[in-house]
Amino acid sequence: MEDVIISEDGVVTYLVNRRKMLFPLVISLLFVIAGIFVFKHEPGWKAGFSLAFFSICLLVCGVTLLPGITLLRLDPDGFTSKTLAGTKLVRWGEVESFGVVIYKQYGWVSNKFVGYRFTAESARQSKISRAFGGHDAIIPNFYAVQPEQLATALNAYLVSQKRRSLA
Repeated sequence: MEDVIISEDGVVTYLVNRRKMLFPLVISLLFVIAGIFVFKHEPGWKAGFSLAFFSICLLVCGVTLLPGITLLRLDPDGFTSKTLAGTKLVRWGEVESFGVVIYKQYGWVSNKFVGYRFTAESARQSKISRAFGGHDAIIPNFYAVQPEQLATALNAYLVSQKRRSLA
């Protein structure tokens, strides 16, 4: 699978799913085109704001698709989530478990993410996030693997790294 890279030293890297990011890219492009059309015929702040907003969305989606900008890396130190917002390393010793977080709107499942819980000793633990979603934080759903599969893989990697640290 081209969206997952496993190196010889056991480092696993999940790359952004280009097909998943194509939909918001195309939608943003369509809104930019519509915004240009509206702005030409009825210039005003509403048309200008809409054009600017969807141009930024188009730019963000386009940059996200560039190689190496968005990824999830699992290595012996922990997992690293890299997005446009920055790079965040979470060490295995801070994590208690991974699970699937399901967001519903109007009774329907609107999106699924991988959530994780920090250990009781971790300073990152969030009582508010746990109360609402059962987890302290989530991993963005940008990858080709389903959240259930990713949570299983992360839990397996977590167990293997904790065993390694005890040995």
